[in-house]
Amino acid sequence: MNDPEVGMREKWWKKLRLGGGDVILMPVPSSYNDITQETRIRDHIGVVWYQKCGYLPERVTNRSRRVVLHFGSVNYRSVVWVNDVKVTENIGGHLPFEMEVTDLRKAGKICVTVAVNNTLTPNSIPQGKVVHYKDRQKYPEGFVTQRLNFDFFHYAGIHRSVNFYTTPFAYFTDVTVLTDVDFSSDAPIGIINFEIEFDGQTASDTFRYNVILLDENGKEVANSMSNTKLSGEMKVENPKLWWPYLSQSEEKYAYLYTLQFQLIPENDIAPQDIYNMKVGIRSLEWDQSMQNTLLINNKPLYIRGFGRHEDADIRGRGFDLAIALRDAYLMQWIGANGYRTSHYPYSEESLDIADQFGFVVIDETPAIGLSNFTNRLQKKHLKVTTELIARDKNHPSVIIWSLSNEPLTQLPTADEYFKELVQNVSMLDATRPVTFVTSQQWNNDVAVQHMDIVCVNRYAGWYGDEGHIELIERQTISEVKNWYTKFGKPVILSEYGAGALSGFHSLPSAMWTEEFEAQTLFKHFSAFDKLYGWDMLMGEMVWNFADFMTPQETIRPTGCMKGVFTRNRQPKLAAYILRQRYWQLAHKHCSSNFKGGNIAGKMCSVKLREFKNLFEQSK
Repeated sequence: MNDPEVGMREKWWKKLRLGGGDVILMPVPSSYNDITQETRIRDHIGVVWYQKCGYLPERVTNRSRRVVLHFGSVNYRSVVWVNDVKVTENIGGHLPFEMEVTDLRKAGKICVTVAVNNTLTPNSIPQGKVVHYKDRQKYPEGFVTQRLNFDFFHYAGIHRSVNFYTTPFAYFTDVTVLTDVDFSSDAPIGIINFEIEFDGQTASDTFRYNVILLDENGKEVANSMSNTKLSGEMKVENPKLWWPYLSQSEEKYAYLYTLQFQLIPENDIAPQDIYNMKVGIRSLEWDQSMQNTLLINNKPLYIRGFGRHEDADIRGRGFDLAIALRDAYLMQWIGANGYRTSHYPYSEESLDIADQFGFVVIDETPAIGLSNFTNRLQKKHLKVTTELIARDKNHPSVIIWSLSNEPLTQLPTADEYFKELVQNVSMLDATRPVTFVTSQQWNNDVAVQHMDIVCVNRYAGWYGDEGHIELIERQTISEVKNWYTKFGKPVILSEYGAGALSGFHSLPSAMWTEEFEAQTLFKHFSAFDKLYGWDMLMGEMVWNFADFMTPQETIRPTGCMKGVFTRNRQPKLAAYILRQRYWQLAHKHCSSNFKGGNIAGKMCSVKLREFKNLFEQSK
């Protein structure tokens, strides 16, 4: 931070610095913070430089195809060079970006250099502020810290994969898929609407497209072909539907078809470009007349889930497939059916896993803790939301867009800010409800009125009336009733819980013990059951799935300890209490008629082979 411009000034992208000085090896994908033993790297503020050199294969360098360089996520600001040529700049740490580098390919060695700056400002999303200290009796020259509008560790670096890929010169650029289900007849009819975009067409080029729907065994189920229209519709009789986990009796809850798009030159039979994507056929509906909930495939949804973080030992926020799958299997074991991508967009691979496991997802932007609501910030907020929707719009698991977590929406300026955001998001995607997650009070929040669903974070017995678990049921019922009474919209308790140090016990229970965390959850359950019976609550989401790292502070002992699993994904006592709860809910909601509603299709009965012994460690 003493000289953040030194790399630009000395043109480091032109220098192959393979060792010596401050050059060290660093894995990708990974955060750089926890890789070494050095505090200065863990707590670094400012710019770091990555460089990787290698050789492109002949199929890339023979100039028969386009070449694209793709980054899954770089946190936060980045500048990219290929060899000595600057190819792009990007702002935003949790979504992919890419650039065509066809003209820069060459036989032999190629070098990619990335300058990464983790500095946040009051005008960035998320927000932060660099503080310079001038008291020389206390601080040396150049001493700075970064204040953040959030309480999780600000991991930085290249967090997801970096890839070269190729396409033909005529290629698909975007695909939008919308599904629905017609339940008006005895057998449901699946409906798939699609729109395609492609590029690379010259004045003399004419293309047609073919779209084929394949089942899990690769058998063709439906198809559509056109020479002119770039949109179409398919209908599938009695389809296998995409259902949330444990929501019906079939072994395969989250059935996925493959939708294959073929771009074919007019006078040829061989496709020029082929794009395959997984698609789940499901319907999604919501309004206040439907028992204050969402309907998936005409069946009310009750969310049993978590707030989470992309966080793990050593790798920080870097994507790790082993961790991602471990988390998915633990969610399956505990009986959860969904989670929120708190507090930023998760990896594309994570959403693919959610599609496959049948987890519903509240997909959240990185706009956490917003403390001002200017036009400048709103433009950035809309940009990142637009990018999020463009990336995740085709995932059946994504059921709700979340615009923000815990913004200061008691401020009058938040009213118009969020009203306009919702209007824009609804134009981008009218098929999903929109929310944000509030920590304000029911009588002072000015922005919740514009949302389709009310999501509230509240920690009865932890932040306020600390240790008084006897107050949890009363306070939770009052909290949810107040929000529902004022706004008349379904409520999700999107965060609740307590911290617990693994292995720390006390009888009677006391704060920070495993017993206290377990009792805190248990005391909430009776409140939830009453609220659900009154049609006020549509979901309960524990904070947090697993312990995660935070900045150093006196109130958090080496991170946030509110996980029901430890940071290395081992269960605390609360995990077993929650497992019993979630499997009971799955059985209850799956086998009931939800107050007499004639739910189209067969009502389900969960096969509770696991439920017979809730504390069994494996199947």
